[in-house]
Amino acid sequence: MSKVLGLDLGTNSIGWAIIDTDNNQIESCGTRIFPGKAVRHKRIARQKRRNVFTIVNLLHFISFATVLLSLYDRTSWQFWLNLSLTTL
Repeated sequence: MSKVLGLDLGTNSIGWAIIDTDNNQIESCGTRIFPGKAVRHKRIARQKRRNVFTIVNLLHFISFATVLLSLYDRTSWQFWLNLSLTTL
């Protein structure tokens, strides 16, 4: 009489089952669900932090591009044509 313990590990739960391999039947099974409220708050804080980093990086890029564009002669039409063609 051999038995197998099967585990299902989820993010907020653990499921288990004891299976008798001779009879091929489930002897016992169950689940344990963990409260996920603290994990949810951490995930929301992590998303906010990522959004702030994305916005800061975008602002750095815009300011860097503004400085670079201020160095070029913007009166000639070739500059604007080349700029528009390189962004396509």
